[in-house]
Amino acid sequence: MRAAVYFALLAQVLILHPASLCTQTTALSISDLHADSQQGNRVGPEHSSARERGPDALRRRAEAAFQRATSYEQAAGAYLQAGDIYATLSRYEKARASYSEALRGQDPEKRCKALSRIARTYAATGPFSLVDRYSKEALDSCRNLSELAQAEALEARGEALLELAGERAQSEYFFRQARELFVRGRDKNGEARTLLALAHIGLFSGDRQAQGLESAEQALQLWSSTGNPYGIARMRSYLGTFAITEGQFETAQCNYRLSRPVFQVLGNKDVKASVLNSLGYVNRETGDWQ
Repeated sequence: MRAAVYFALLAQVLILHPASLCTQTTALSISDLHADSQQGNRVGPEHSSARERGPDALRRRAEAAFQRATSYEQAAGAYLQAGDIYATLSRYEKARASYSEALRGQDPEKRCKALSRIARTYAATGPFSLVDRYSKEALDSCRNLSELAQAEALEARGEALLELAGERAQSEYFFRQARELFVRGRDKNGEARTLLALAHIGLFSGDRQAQGLESAEQALQLWSSTGNPYGIARMRSYLGTFAITEGQFETAQCNYRLSRPVFQVLGNKDVKASVLNSLGYVNRETGDWQ
């Protein structure tokens, strides 16, 4: 597709409800964020005081979940929640430790989800051998379980193959299968995550930007409908990176400025630093240092 055409599509994606989205993104408190970025479950009440905001508050809520647990199976659910919190903060070793505790339980659904999420943490940090191992274990253990459990396993396998050169077609297949199950299970956040992955594949595959932009728009719409600013910020950081590769620096600047406050509120230092570095580069290119 010619550049003029797909950048026209890109402009439509990037101005998706701009006023409301800017307000939503810049006025965030931690109680507005989904601590369970894997499933989109809120942590804590909708209205919390200032002292209950921030990453430390998220961890306190996870600890409270442990204390409320009256059986190990309930504790396994709390360990999954804690792992999701740490994964959102890019604290992957702690996330894996929590997920590993959840594996000690006997509930097949929780064990399946723990394996899938361990695989996804290794997709973020490496090594590939462990992504491959855990994603295969997840597929095996999740057979005949709920649609959502199977969807997570398919998603994890898709992420594993995405890291392996020459396997993007297979990766895309798993993400599409996962998306179908998330749709059937009415998990909008799970569906949006698979759309983010499909957007990444399309945007950076050379000749499939139109499909990538369509997936990006759908992900933004889903995360907007569920009130998930973390998901929106992740998608916008991807769009910012894509815009840089195409020399569209003002578009990149817009997206990075929208995503930065979310990562600042979360205290996710790795992602925040990456966004700030990219924003600094864009500001130099545009001469805009505001």
